[in-house]
Amino acid sequence: MFLFSSPDGHSLVRQILKPKLPYELHDFQVEGICKSLDGVSLLAVTPTGSGKTAYYAAYMLVLQEISRDVQLQERTGLDLPDNPVMIIAYPTIGLEVEMAVYFRSLGLNTVVLNHHTVSEARIQGVNLWTTARKDATMILLSPEMIATPGYDTLIEDEGFTNCTRAFGVDEVHLCNFWGEKFCLAFKQLGWNHRRLGSHTVLILTTATLAKGRDTNTILDMFGLDSGEYHLIRRSNVRRNLQIIFRVLNGSISGSVFSDFDWVLKSHRKTVIFCRSIKQGDRLLTYLRLLASKIPGINPKNRIRSYNALNWPDLNAEVLESFRHMADTQVIVATDAMMVGIDLPNVEDVLVLSPENLDEFLQKIGRAGRSQLIVMKARGIAFITKQAIQLAKKIIAADHQKSVKRTDGGKRGHSLDMGMACMILADCKTEAQNNHYNNPPSDSPCGCATCHRFPPAIHTCCCSGCVPETPPVTSRKRKARVMVLDDERLSEEMRTWAKTRLTTFRNMIYHDAGSSILPPYIYLPDLTIQTLLDEFYTLHDIDQLRLRLAKRTHLLPYIDALWDELHTLRVGFETMRHREDQDKELRAERTHQEKEEWANDENFISGVLSFDSPQCGLPLMDSSIHNSPGRKRAGSSHKSQSTASKRQR
Repeated sequence: MFLFSSPDGHSLVRQILKPKLPYELHDFQVEGICKSLDGVSLLAVTPTGSGKTAYYAAYMLVLQEISRDVQLQERTGLDLPDNPVMIIAYPTIGLEVEMAVYFRSLGLNTVVLNHHTVSEARIQGVNLWTTARKDATMILLSPEMIATPGYDTLIEDEGFTNCTRAFGVDEVHLCNFWGEKFCLAFKQLGWNHRRLGSHTVLILTTATLAKGRDTNTILDMFGLDSGEYHLIRRSNVRRNLQIIFRVLNGSISGSVFSDFDWVLKSHRKTVIFCRSIKQGDRLLTYLRLLASKIPGINPKNRIRSYNALNWPDLNAEVLESFRHMADTQVIVATDAMMVGIDLPNVEDVLVLSPENLDEFLQKIGRAGRSQLIVMKARGIAFITKQAIQLAKKIIAADHQKSVKRTDGGKRGHSLDMGMACMILADCKTEAQNNHYNNPPSDSPCGCATCHRFPPAIHTCCCSGCVPETPPVTSRKRKARVMVLDDERLSEEMRTWAKTRLTTFRNMIYHDAGSSILPPYIYLPDLTIQTLLDEFYTLHDIDQLRLRLAKRTHLLPYIDALWDELHTLRVGFETMRHREDQDKELRAERTHQEKEEWANDENFISGVLSFDSPQCGLPLMDSSIHNSPGRKRAGSSHKSQSTASKRQR
């Protein structure tokens, strides 16, 4: 009997997937895929951004290839339908949309089933359930859709269920938290898997599934007993992500959020997670008001919002703008963006009053997804002083259930045990390892990527091990930089210089030949603005290199940039010389006009005749006319006349 979970099986899977995927799989990914191909249920707990999607996509690509190749069917012993199907439950619509784009890029026919897509299709006269039954390879649905008549019709079709080879649940940890909190459909996913038949393999993935009760609850929910499933648990610590805890100085229940004034000044791509849509709207308004006071910034482009009230198309447009546009710096988000959203250029993630450790780690997991673009990612929790006191009570009581607290809002909130331990821990990484039962070290990977770029050994840089000095929230008047008149750049000069530097940016982008990094990574608009603001303080190329030391993608082109700045300097001097000539010409014309007026006899005679007694108008003393006390003197004279009349 052929086993995929063998050296021959691993080799065959890599051979099949090599021409189908734009990347090489890690060993732990191949391990899970092969277990699924052997018909064993899989529970994979790996870090955010580690490639959990491959457990679904690569598995289906292998099944498709085997179903089309008779020799592979004979070799592996798999009897497959012509079109094997997988159903995957995703917790958010945004994640469904993003995964659909990815699956389609691999050539997998994908249908997304949620209330929004089904309604839109119905308006256009299309039954999306019928489309899924006949044409789909990947069916992505929201958990609540399993309770609809359309889903019942789908799985009651015997031909469809025979083709269904896998049922997946991404972010399966949410079955614990969201299933208890507001969406009971998450708890019904395990029961739904049993309706699909024993030939349907189960694939569960997450980055945050704590040891003990949380793991046991998931296993019971999906009917997985010991020995009936394969567990892959890798450390979910992200060594390239710095975890920071800051205590709020101001309130977050009003309309002023002074603790976040530094965000716009940092110029770092930032996602801010708020506790509710209402709080997000208030923070969005506050940040846009701050941005409106910064010259050259469009507040609506600089700060965007992502939440469940937005149309899916709008949320997708916000993500694309953040991914590709340098002007979009901040996204104010809610839990709708918490899981699965893959933005490669997020530098900072800020979380307001986190209560649950799973949710906190999922949210900050949006940062630093691509180490080629983001070299220093940060996940920052903003907590209240009351939360610290509550955490101490929870640890002292040593119970798992939440304890009520208030932090300035109208309703009470709660902390779970994991979050309480994280708040009080001297080392945040150690607390995370303990809560999730992370292995001391992951087994080494033998893929070509890890061989070329072996994982770096990092020392812990959390705020417990490396205390930070948080930014000052009080507003200080910015020192004004004195600029000499002959060094001041006019609006015309700046426009011309920005055009040239943008052209230079496009030139080095094409020279680099990278299809991964967008052009603005090499020379961002904010860097161009800074170069022009400090243009005459850069006296040599060493100063320029020091000023741009953090722009690693630009450093190979420093010499060319210095030559371009020299060209700008020459151009500025030419423009100033032309402006000086224009000023001299205007001054000369004005002088000539004054001389012509002085020599004009008609002009002089007209002035004399107007100011003479013969014209019938009284001559006025200019000193009296311009005296500030003239009105007061008149008033005094009038008062004296009135007094004299009374005496008479």
